[in-house]
Amino acid sequence: MREGFTVSSEALTPGWDFAGTVVDLGTARTSLAVGDLVHGRPALTRDGSYAQYPAVDADEIAKAPRSIPLEHAAGLPLVTLTAWKALFDSGHLGAGQTVLIQAGAGGVGSAAVRLVKHFGARVVATASGDGIEIAKSLGADEVIDHKQEDFAMRGSFADVVLDTVGGDTLERSYGAVVPGGSLITIAGAPDAAKADELGIRVSTFVLDSNGPRLAEIARLVDEGTVRPVVTKALNLDDVAE
Repeated sequence: MREGFTVSSEALTPGWDFAGTVVDLGTARTSLAVGDLVHGRPALTRDGSYAQYPAVDADEIAKAPRSIPLEHAAGLPLVTLTAWKALFDSGHLGAGQTVLIQAGAGGVGSAAVRLVKHFGARVVATASGDGIEIAKSLGADEVIDHKQEDFAMRGSFADVVLDTVGGDTLERSYGAVVPGGSLITIAGAPDAAKADELGIRVSTFVLDSNGPRLAEIARLVDEGTVRPVVTKALNLDDVAE
């Protein structure tokens, strides 16, 4: 934190993503209308989504998928935008390549599995317990039970590795990337020197809000290509839980 700069927790509204009904347009020039069902991930420059009436820029949101409940659509923006940017914008994953997804049954991991399969790449995911069946049901070509097998013992086999775990998992993920491949982490600090030594790329990023991409994601949901994994729903009054 910068010296002399503080943030009051009492003034901050948390929350990463949302779905809801447009109740007012203000002065925005947009194709959206009052009454439209939308979903989005607000920019970090304003308050978050755990508010009864969050205010967002029109280009940060899109119409929500029609084929799933609005409560489920609320779980889409953060994880799908993160997975898409990591795999395709940062990792440049292409059809026919292999991706290793760490924690393939988690929020970002589960979204990543479906997106990768849609774009024609092969998915190897790590998981354990009930997550093994979840990752398989999402379409993973292979699931490594990380409690029974150390993925690092396989050597270099993935064109792209998506790390959502960090720590020791991130450290061991460097060796899983083939020369010229990419390691993208959303859970740690990249080690550029280590990546250079291995002849791979490593990166992380700050996620931006992206309404047009959310519109594409909504289309994929309605086509049955992408689906959210919902484990629990809470009322707004219980959001602290």
